[in-house]
Amino acid sequence: EFAIIRVGYRGLSDGTLNEDPYFKKNIEGALANGIKVGVYMFSQALTEKEAIAEADYLIKRIKI
Repeated sequence: EFAIIRVGYRGLSDGTLNEDPYFKKNIEGALANGIKVGVYMFSQALTEKEAIAEADYLIKRIKI
């Protein structure tokens, strides 16, 4: 009935924000097949600033 798709994650060693390599394929495939989707970011934020950056990263990638 639905899929929860990972948009991205924060690199553990360097702290960079990275898009899941299958995000676009997964979301496009789900939507093309009429599957409702939810998304998430695998967070490893240690500060409020990092959490906000992760939220902004996710929002920019799901805007249609």
